[in-house]
Amino acid sequence: MIKTKNMKTFAISAILSVAAFAENRKIDPSQPCRIRGERAEPRIITPLEPMSDLPDSMLWNDVNGRNFLTNIRN
Repeated sequence: MIKTKNMKTFAISAILSVAAFAENRKIDPSQPCRIRGERAEPRIITPLEPMSDLPDSMLWNDVNGRNFLTNIRN
């Protein structure tokens, strides 16, 4: 009986707090959802060098005889 009473009290207080926050929240439809701050410029000191030793293709199911993929269970 005590757990049920505590759960009801919690549920009522949660609903009232959500309602109180909803009333205090002001939404301006002309403003964007998120305002991003200024981003710093990327600092590239030296450009990346091209790599010639990369393979043409990579298969994860055969890397030196080992399979890194998991079984698909749907």
